[in-house]
Amino acid sequence: MLKRECKDYINKQSDEKTINLQLQKKLQFLGIKLDTEDGHLFYEKSVTPLKLNFELIFVRHGETFGNCGQVTYEGKIDHDMVKSNRKNRENRIFQGYVDTEINQLTEYGKQQALEVALKLEQFIQNGWLPDVIFYSPLSRAKETGLPFVKRNNLENYYFPLDDIKEMSFGSWDNRRISDFKPDDSSHLFYRNQHALIKHSGKNGDGVHQEAENFCEVLLRAQKTLQELNIKYSGKKILMFSHSMFGAACCILLGKGQIIEHGDYLAFDGHKKNGESYTMPNAMPFYLSGEQSIQSKKNFKM
Repeated sequence: MLKRECKDYINKQSDEKTINLQLQKKLQFLGIKLDTEDGHLFYEKSVTPLKLNFELIFVRHGETFGNCGQVTYEGKIDHDMVKSNRKNRENRIFQGYVDTEINQLTEYGKQQALEVALKLEQFIQNGWLPDVIFYSPLSRAKETGLPFVKRNNLENYYFPLDDIKEMSFGSWDNRRISDFKPDDSSHLFYRNQHALIKHSGKNGDGVHQEAENFCEVLLRAQKTLQELNIKYSGKKILMFSHSMFGAACCILLGKGQIIEHGDYLAFDGHKKNGESYTMPNAMPFYLSGEQSIQSKKNFKM
């Protein structure tokens, strides 16, 4: 039995190495270098950012209970924290391809959805009217876009797009980050910007979930943007999605952030001064030009 277990382990390691080398080759074709040892991503010197044939405004969903840490150990909404309006970022969760009560918008998140609607209406006033509006199939993204859509009678332009869903964190999903042991590999994702780390298994809801790593999200985003390039050339697209898909889009478009005091790409976590590497909730970003609507220097959580 022990020999068989050893053989299975060796085969698994060999399979992972093969898959990682395949990811490395695919990303290299996009001008992105992958270090398979530590999972870091770098721009190649010869990188040519993906060019969009359409105009894109990207909006991450509003604040959820999982974002602000109003979550119990059991994975339920902490109603005492909600009533007292207390938030604890230390109790935030890995929030990926999950859609339970803790993944829904807080009252503040709903307020953010209304505020971003007002900001987007300024673009309409200046002649920027979306030809199509896509939302991730996860409720938090759809609910963030609804105030804008309803206020402007754009329901017939509002469509779900499965490929812009959030990264699947597998067994980490809907678990509080603070409940993982300090040496758990999950921390490598946001602390070390490890683009290969992932773990499939039962998530915080007890449901088996296949995980993605960030490299796979990058390739999914590249495929999606290329398909939109073909189908919506010359059009204006508004997209309500998520932080990791947004980070992948930014990297592909040459707008990726470089880690503080380093040379590799950052997509999650925080700088020493508290600034976040992720997009803020419910803020519009114009990803088609040289500059975003909101400066990335202001990414704070």
